Amino acid sequence: MLHLSEISVGDKVYVMFRNPHSPDVANVHETIVSESAETGNFFLTADGETYPLDESFALFSSPEQAEAAYEYYFSVDN
Repeated sequence: MLHLSEISVGDKVYVMFRNPHSPDVANVHETIVSESAETGNFFLTADGETYPLDESFALFSSPEQAEAAYEYYFSVDN
């Protein structure tokens, strides 16, 4: 898992997003780290949506790492 201090604008990172309509459903998404010209704060862009970036996101450097975390937390075998 990546820490916020390890990412830069333009980095591709992988994040698990929960479905707000089904709390037990999550998906891994490829996102791009961007920076607000107004505030200088980082945000994520995925599927045409933007999300303010903070410590609540679990960021991964590869889809394999994100998928492994997804399996660990959401597998029915756990």
